[in-house]
Amino acid sequence: MPEHLLKMKSFDINVDGHCLFVKQFCHIVRDNGTKSAPRPVLVMLHEALGCVSMLRDVPEKIAGLTGYDILVYDRLGHGQSDPLPYSHIHESYMFDEAWKVLPGVMDRCNVPKALLWGHSDGGTMAILFAARFPDRVSGLITEAAHVYVDQLTIQGIKKTVDAWAKTDLRKKLKRYHGDNIDGIFNRWRKVWLADTFFSWNIESYLASIKCPALVLQGEDDQYGLPGQMFSIAKKVSGYSRFVLLPHCGHVPHLQAFNVVSREIVMFLEQCCLYPP
Repeated sequence: MPEHLLKMKSFDINVDGHCLFVKQFCHIVRDNGTKSAPRPVLVMLHEALGCVSMLRDVPEKIAGLTGYDILVYDRLGHGQSDPLPYSHIHESYMFDEAWKVLPGVMDRCNVPKALLWGHSDGGTMAILFAARFPDRVSGLITEAAHVYVDQLTIQGIKKTVDAWAKTDLRKKLKRYHGDNIDGIFNRWRKVWLADTFFSWNIESYLASIKCPALVLQGEDDQYGLPGQMFSIAKKVSGYSRFVLLPHCGHVPHLQAFNVVSREIVMFLEQCCLYPP
Protein backbone atom coordinates (compact mmCIF):
# COMPACT_ATOMS: atom_id res chain seq x y z
CA MET A 1 0.00 0.00 0.00
CA PRO A 2 1.40 3.47 -0.85
CA GLU A 3 2.73 5.52 2.05
CA HIS A 4 0.90 8.86 2.29
CA LEU A 5 2.28 11.66 4.47
CA LEU A 6 1.42 15.35 4.80
CA LYS A 7 4.49 17.46 5.50
CA MET A 8 4.39 21.05 6.73
CA LYS A 9 7.19 23.51 6.12
CA SER A 10 7.50 27.25 6.68
CA PHE A 11 10.02 29.67 5.25
CA ASP A 12 10.59 33.25 4.13
CA ILE A 13 10.77 34.51 0.56
CA ASN A 14 11.78 37.86 -0.88
CA VAL A 15 9.37 39.59 -3.24
CA ASP A 16 10.17 43.09 -4.50
CA GLY A 17 12.67 43.61 -1.69
CA HIS A 18 10.28 42.58 1.09
CA CYS A 19 10.36 39.46 3.26
CA LEU A 20 7.15 37.42 3.27
CA PHE A 21 6.34 34.45 5.52
CA VAL A 22 5.11 31.30 3.74
CA LYS A 23 3.66 28.03 5.01
CA GLN A 24 3.14 24.94 2.85
CA PHE A 25 1.44 21.60 3.39
CA CYS A 26 2.80 19.08 0.90
CA HIS A 27 1.72 15.51 0.21
CA ILE A 28 4.50 12.94 0.21
CA VAL A 29 3.28 9.73 -1.42
CA ARG A 30 5.65 6.80 -1.88
CA ASP A 31 4.92 3.46 -3.50
CA ASN A 32 7.72 0.87 -3.35
CA GLY A 33 10.15 3.60 -2.37
CA THR A 34 9.37 5.80 -5.39
CA LYS A 35 8.14 9.33 -4.70
CA SER A 36 5.04 10.37 -6.64
CA ALA A 37 4.83 13.38 -8.94
CA PRO A 38 4.09 16.78 -7.34
CA ARG A 39 0.46 17.46 -6.46
CA PRO A 40 -1.53 20.45 -7.71
CA VAL A 41 -1.44 23.48 -5.41
CA LEU A 42 -4.21 25.44 -3.73
CA VAL A 43 -3.07 28.97 -2.82
CA MET A 44 -4.99 30.53 0.07
CA LEU A 45 -5.30 34.33 0.42
CA HIS A 46 -6.31 35.67 3.83
CA GLU A 47 -8.61 38.55 4.73
CA ALA A 48 -7.76 42.25 5.22
CA LEU A 49 -6.82 41.94 8.90
CA GLY A 50 -5.85 38.27 8.69
CA CYS A 51 -2.70 36.20 8.45
CA VAL A 52 -1.56 32.58 8.20
CA SER A 53 -1.93 31.81 11.91
CA MET A 54 -5.49 33.18 11.99
CA LEU A 55 -6.48 30.45 9.52
CA ARG A 56 -5.77 27.97 12.33
CA ASP A 57 -5.77 24.37 11.09
CA VAL A 58 -7.94 25.02 8.03
CA PRO A 59 -5.09 24.76 5.45
CA GLU A 60 -3.99 21.40 6.83
CA LYS A 61 -7.56 20.07 6.89
CA ILE A 62 -8.23 21.21 3.32
CA ALA A 63 -4.99 19.56 2.19
CA GLY A 64 -6.09 16.29 3.75
CA LEU A 65 -9.62 16.42 2.31
CA THR A 66 -8.70 17.43 -1.24
CA GLY A 67 -5.28 15.89 -1.87
CA TYR A 68 -3.99 19.31 -2.94
CA ASP A 69 -0.77 20.78 -1.65
CA ILE A 70 -1.56 24.03 0.16
CA LEU A 71 0.38 27.30 0.06
CA VAL A 72 -0.54 30.24 2.28
CA TYR A 73 1.46 33.37 3.03
CA ASP A 74 1.35 36.49 5.17
CA ARG A 75 0.91 39.51 2.95
CA LEU A 76 3.20 42.47 3.54
CA GLY A 77 2.43 44.04 6.92
CA HIS A 78 0.61 40.94 8.18
CA GLY A 79 1.64 38.23 10.62
CA GLN A 80 5.32 37.38 10.35
CA SER A 81 6.03 39.31 7.13
CA ASP A 82 7.83 42.66 6.91
CA PRO A 83 6.06 45.82 8.12
CA LEU A 84 3.81 47.71 5.74
CA PRO A 85 5.55 50.74 4.18
CA TYR A 86 3.52 53.96 4.06
CA SER A 87 3.86 53.89 0.26
CA HIS A 88 1.58 50.82 0.23
CA ILE A 89 -1.36 52.62 1.84
CA HIS A 90 -3.42 53.51 -1.22
CA GLU A 91 -6.68 52.57 -2.93
CA SER A 92 -5.11 50.21 -5.47
CA TYR A 93 -3.47 47.94 -2.90
CA MET A 94 -5.62 44.94 -3.89
CA PHE A 95 -4.61 45.34 -7.55
CA ASP A 96 -0.95 45.56 -6.55
CA GLU A 97 -1.21 42.40 -4.47
CA ALA A 98 -3.02 40.45 -7.19
CA TRP A 99 -1.02 41.61 -10.19
CA LYS A 100 2.46 42.23 -8.76
CA VAL A 101 3.02 40.37 -5.48
CA LEU A 102 1.04 37.13 -5.94
CA PRO A 103 2.75 36.24 -9.26
CA GLY A 104 6.09 36.75 -7.51
CA VAL A 105 5.06 34.54 -4.60
CA MET A 106 3.97 31.76 -6.95
CA ASP A 107 7.17 32.06 -9.02
CA ARG A 108 9.43 31.85 -5.97
CA CYS A 109 7.50 28.88 -4.63
CA ASN A 110 7.59 27.07 -8.01
CA VAL A 111 3.82 27.18 -8.55
CA PRO A 112 3.14 27.77 -12.27
CA LYS A 113 -0.61 27.21 -11.91
CA ALA A 114 -2.92 27.01 -8.88
CA LEU A 115 -6.41 26.66 -7.56
CA LEU A 116 -7.02 29.99 -5.80
CA TRP A 117 -8.99 30.35 -2.57
CA GLY A 118 -9.52 33.82 -1.14
CA HIS A 119 -11.38 35.21 1.86
CA SER A 120 -12.77 38.77 1.93
CA ASP A 121 -9.96 41.04 0.61
CA GLY A 122 -8.15 37.83 -0.33
CA GLY A 123 -11.17 36.78 -2.38
CA THR A 124 -11.13 40.07 -4.25
CA MET A 125 -7.40 39.61 -4.93
CA ALA A 126 -8.05 36.07 -6.19
CA ILE A 127 -10.67 37.44 -8.59
CA LEU A 128 -8.28 40.09 -9.92
CA PHE A 129 -5.48 37.54 -10.39
CA ALA A 130 -7.78 35.08 -12.19
CA ALA A 131 -8.93 37.84 -14.53
CA ARG A 132 -5.39 39.00 -15.38
CA PHE A 133 -3.62 35.61 -15.46
CA PRO A 134 -6.19 33.02 -16.67
CA ASP A 135 -3.49 30.55 -17.72
CA ARG A 136 -2.19 30.38 -14.14
CA VAL A 137 -5.53 29.48 -12.51
CA SER A 138 -7.28 26.10 -12.64
CA GLY A 139 -10.18 27.13 -10.42
CA LEU A 140 -11.41 29.89 -8.11
CA ILE A 141 -12.97 29.72 -4.64
CA THR A 142 -14.11 32.92 -2.94
CA GLU A 143 -15.52 33.51 0.54
CA ALA A 144 -17.13 36.87 1.33
CA ALA A 145 -15.32 38.58 -1.55
CA HIS A 146 -16.14 42.16 -2.57
CA VAL A 147 -16.53 43.41 -6.13
CA TYR A 148 -18.06 46.79 -5.20
CA VAL A 149 -18.72 48.86 -2.08
CA ASP A 150 -22.13 48.42 -0.48
CA GLN A 151 -23.64 50.12 2.55
CA LEU A 152 -23.37 47.05 4.75
CA THR A 153 -19.63 46.98 4.09
CA ILE A 154 -19.31 50.58 5.25
CA GLN A 155 -21.48 49.99 8.31
CA GLY A 156 -19.48 46.90 9.27
CA ILE A 157 -16.15 48.69 8.95
CA LYS A 158 -17.39 51.66 10.99
CA LYS A 159 -18.49 49.29 13.77
CA THR A 160 -15.07 47.64 13.74
CA VAL A 161 -13.33 51.03 13.89
CA ASP A 162 -15.51 51.87 16.89
CA ALA A 163 -14.57 48.54 18.52
CA TRP A 164 -10.90 49.32 17.86
CA ALA A 165 -11.27 52.53 19.88
CA LYS A 166 -13.45 51.18 22.70
CA THR A 167 -12.55 47.50 23.20
CA ASP A 168 -9.50 45.23 23.32
CA LEU A 169 -9.70 44.48 19.58
CA ARG A 170 -6.25 45.96 18.94
CA LYS A 171 -4.77 43.81 21.70
CA LYS A 172 -6.35 40.67 20.25
CA LEU A 173 -5.09 41.35 16.73
CA LYS A 174 -1.65 42.34 17.98
CA ARG A 175 -1.17 38.75 19.16
CA TYR A 176 -1.06 37.75 15.49
CA HIS A 177 0.54 40.78 13.85
CA GLY A 178 2.70 42.37 16.53
CA ASP A 179 3.43 46.04 15.91
CA ASN A 180 2.38 45.56 12.26
CA ILE A 181 -1.27 45.72 13.31
CA ASP A 182 -1.50 49.53 13.32
CA GLY A 183 -0.31 49.80 9.73
CA ILE A 184 -2.72 47.28 8.24
CA PHE A 185 -5.68 48.44 10.32
CA ASN A 186 -5.15 52.08 9.41
CA ARG A 187 -4.84 51.22 5.71
CA TRP A 188 -8.04 49.17 5.80
CA ARG A 189 -9.93 51.93 7.60
CA LYS A 190 -8.49 54.78 5.55
CA VAL A 191 -9.05 53.17 2.14
CA TRP A 192 -12.49 51.65 2.61
CA LEU A 193 -14.01 54.68 4.38
CA ALA A 194 -12.61 57.26 1.98
CA ASP A 195 -15.26 59.21 0.08
CA THR A 196 -13.36 58.55 -3.15
CA PHE A 197 -13.61 54.78 -2.59
CA PHE A 198 -17.41 54.58 -2.59
CA SER A 199 -17.38 54.23 -6.39
CA TRP A 200 -14.81 51.38 -6.35
CA ASN A 201 -16.05 48.51 -8.53
CA ILE A 202 -14.29 45.56 -10.21
CA GLU A 203 -17.31 43.84 -11.77
CA SER A 204 -15.95 44.61 -15.24
CA TYR A 205 -13.12 42.12 -14.64
CA LEU A 206 -15.41 39.17 -13.92
CA ALA A 207 -16.11 38.29 -17.57
CA SER A 208 -12.38 37.59 -18.03
CA ILE A 209 -12.57 34.71 -15.54
CA LYS A 210 -13.07 31.50 -17.51
CA CYS A 211 -12.06 28.90 -14.90
CA PRO A 212 -14.69 27.19 -12.70
CA ALA A 213 -15.71 29.27 -9.68
CA LEU A 214 -17.21 28.41 -6.30
CA VAL A 215 -18.64 31.52 -4.63
CA LEU A 216 -19.46 31.37 -0.90
CA GLN A 217 -20.93 33.90 1.50
CA GLY A 218 -22.48 33.78 4.96
CA GLU A 219 -26.13 34.71 5.24
CA ASP A 220 -25.27 36.88 8.26
CA ASP A 221 -22.12 38.44 6.79
CA GLN A 222 -21.71 41.80 8.52
CA TYR A 223 -19.39 43.18 5.82
CA GLY A 224 -21.26 42.55 2.59
CA LEU A 225 -24.69 41.94 1.08
CA PRO A 226 -25.50 38.71 -0.83
CA GLY A 227 -25.52 40.78 -4.02
CA GLN A 228 -21.72 40.56 -3.97
CA MET A 229 -21.91 36.78 -4.28
CA PHE A 230 -24.65 36.88 -6.93
CA SER A 231 -22.67 39.34 -9.05
CA ILE A 232 -19.54 37.18 -9.03
CA ALA A 233 -21.37 33.96 -9.84
CA LYS A 234 -23.48 35.55 -12.60
CA LYS A 235 -20.77 37.55 -14.37
CA VAL A 236 -17.82 35.13 -14.59
CA SER A 237 -17.59 33.46 -17.99
CA GLY A 238 -16.94 29.91 -16.81
CA TYR A 239 -18.93 27.46 -14.71
CA SER A 240 -19.98 28.89 -11.35
CA ARG A 241 -21.75 27.69 -8.24
CA PHE A 242 -22.83 29.98 -5.41
CA VAL A 243 -23.85 29.03 -1.88
CA LEU A 244 -25.37 31.36 0.71
CA LEU A 245 -24.50 29.72 4.04
CA PRO A 246 -27.20 29.93 6.75
CA HIS A 247 -26.32 30.93 10.31
CA CYS A 248 -22.88 32.07 9.14
CA GLY A 249 -21.13 35.43 9.27
CA HIS A 250 -18.06 36.81 7.53
CA VAL A 251 -15.71 33.86 8.12
CA PRO A 252 -17.28 30.73 6.59
CA HIS A 253 -14.14 28.55 6.81
CA LEU A 254 -14.21 28.89 10.61
CA GLN A 255 -17.92 29.40 11.28
CA ALA A 256 -19.20 26.69 8.92
CA PHE A 257 -16.17 24.56 8.11
CA ASN A 258 -18.06 21.29 7.58
CA VAL A 259 -20.37 22.85 5.01
CA VAL A 260 -17.56 24.79 3.32
CA SER A 261 -15.29 21.76 3.06
CA ARG A 262 -18.13 19.65 1.66
CA GLU A 263 -18.86 22.32 -0.96
CA ILE A 264 -15.19 22.45 -1.94
CA VAL A 265 -15.02 18.67 -2.38
CA MET A 266 -18.21 18.70 -4.49
CA PHE A 267 -16.84 21.57 -6.56
CA LEU A 268 -13.62 19.69 -7.30
CA GLU A 269 -15.59 16.58 -8.27
CA GLN A 270 -18.01 18.46 -10.54
CA CYS A 271 -15.23 20.33 -12.32
CA CYS A 272 -12.84 17.36 -12.55
CA LEU A 273 -10.22 19.28 -10.58
CA TYR A 274 -9.12 16.46 -8.30
CA PRO A 275 -5.43 15.48 -8.38
CA PRO A 276 -4.75 12.68 -10.89
